[in-house]
Amino acid sequence: MASSRQITEEKVALAVKAGMWRIDVGLESGSERTRREVFNRYVEDKTQLQAALAINKQEQAVVYYFIILGNPYEESQDLLDGISFLQKMSPPLLPPGLQSRVHSRYQVVQQGL
Repeated sequence: MASSRQITEEKVALAVKAGMWRIDVGLESGSERTRREVFNRYVEDKTQLQAALAINKQEQAVVYYFIILGNPYEESQDLLDGISFLQKMSPPLLPPGLQSRVHSRYQVVQQGL
């Protein structure tokens, strides 16, 4: 699992050369507001897109994007922003969705309590 902030063309090329064939990227949400205000992940869409382009330059690399679905703090506009953002991602796009799970140690759960 990688964060898009860690992904560069050079790192991906070296990893593929060393035998990597798959990389999992945690996008968390397609909405910058949700990433920033709910998940405390300060990653801009621009950074996410740059990482996707870096990965897609390596034809041998398969990428899986992880998106959290069912977040009770996402608003309708966040979902629309997320769809719009995902449409900008370079194919192939294989986004296995993750359902939010309630776990008391997560700050987002503490906010709801």
